[in-house]
Amino acid sequence: MDVEATLAELRALVTGCLSTGYSDGCPTEWAQDALEALELVAGLDEYLSRGGCLPSGWTR
Repeated sequence: MDVEATLAELRALVTGCLSTGYSDGCPTEWAQDALEALELVAGLDEYLSRGGCLPSGWTR
């Protein structure tokens, strides 16, 4: 899986959702939470790509 491409697609989807608010049935609170989660995933992926280690029991 290409993490960067997937994150870019999801970020675009969530950002679009935030811009339309509830008008398209997408709750802005959910979209904001999703965007924050995407940023965390992107940060973790970058950390791992630079040789960072996951806690014991976690897998990439």
